[in-house]
Amino acid sequence: AAAAAAAAGGGAFVIPYLTVYAVLPVSVLFLFAFSAASHRMSRAALFNTILVGFMAFFGGFALVLYPNADVLHPHALADQMQQVLPQGLAGFVGMLRNWTFTLFFCMAELWGDVCMGLLFWGLANEITNLSDAATLYPLFGLGANLAQALAGLVLKATTCRAASEFGLALQLSMGAVIIIAGIAIALQQHIANEAEAKRRHSRQRRNSSQPMSIAESASWSSSSSSSSIETADPAAAAAEVAADRLREASERK
Repeated sequence: AAAAAAAAGGGAFVIPYLTVYAVLPVSVLFLFAFSAASHRMSRAALFNTILVGFMAFFGGFALVLYPNADVLHPHALADQMQQVLPQGLAGFVGMLRNWTFTLFFCMAELWGDVCMGLLFWGLANEITNLSDAATLYPLFGLGANLAQALAGLVLKATTCRAASEFGLALQLSMGAVIIIAGIAIALQQHIANEAEAKRRHSRQRRNSSQPMSIAESASWSSSSSSSSIETADPAAAAAEVAADRLREASERK
């Protein structure tokens, strides 16, 4: 948003147009694309595909789109539109003029929502048992808050430079994002493999437990009955012994 507002033909009036006429349509299109892809791809493949797509865009923006923004932006067309359209649509014209910055703003907004809202919680719901959810989900929320604090430190380390070095700061920031995304893909693959190994082991244990035959069931039932008789209540047995002794004493009298 700062790049779109500070660029030529931009300003603070561009930000509402970015939110309504850029982020909202892109979010809706992404939602439909994600829904369609989820029916055709596994969760792990969809996770990796989305992150690789974000990595490719952020890398391409830092290395190609931003350095060549002046060549790619249609300033002449935007100037003509600004002369024809009403002054109230100046933000819309500025959004189209700096279309690479608009696209970057949309992808940056989707990055947080998609990675946290869809990918992370989708992975958490798949690998977390219902009995462990009460313990693990608060820890997930705590980890998300800590991650935001660490992201602030990383952003501060990569952007504390002069205004003339904004391109270099952008490349460092996008490099950090790409590295973190690569780590996320590796962790997701490791967690998915561990969860699949546990599910396979559980299926093998269920398959190895064979049902008992009728003869074995009858033998087990009779042995259980005899053992339950032998292990009767000790208090009741002591009471019976005492009653027998009282009867013998009364008969001798």
